[in-house]
Amino acid sequence: MNLSFKKIFPWGDLTDFEQKIESGSKIHTIREDPHFRWRPGLKIHMATGIRTKHYNCFDDSKICESIQSIKINYYRDGEILRRIEIIIDGDLFYSQEGHSSYGADNLDLLVRNDGFDSSSDFFRYFDNCFEGRILQFTKFRY
Repeated sequence: MNLSFKKIFPWGDLTDFEQKIESGSKIHTIREDPHFRWRPGLKIHMATGIRTKHYNCFDDSKICESIQSIKINYYRDGEILRRIEIIIDGDLFYSQEGHSSYGADNLDLLVRNDGFDSSSDFFRYFDNCFEGRILQFTKFRY
């Protein structure tokens, strides 16, 4: 099944997801999957430019090894951000409230494994509440 990657972030910076997948440092991707199309065992065709004349399948050697659920919750009082939580497979994985945090090492691992250079880039990309799935390209699980 095709898995599309953008070459440019919404804020204009270039991504290097293609290189990170090829080098093995990006070991999963986080996606919405409301119809549960993804399942373990599916062959993944990683590509850019899907449905355009610039289609480029840069890797078709990966298999979806496993899937984990993920929720990213933002708790706000109006414009003021009070707390951020990341929940994986129903368990609290990371939480930040004010200057205190739980699971900072977990967050660093998630960010790096998903191909982001920093947690600020990760939260810039996932800037609202999100519910989806982690598609694992390796046997690794959180």
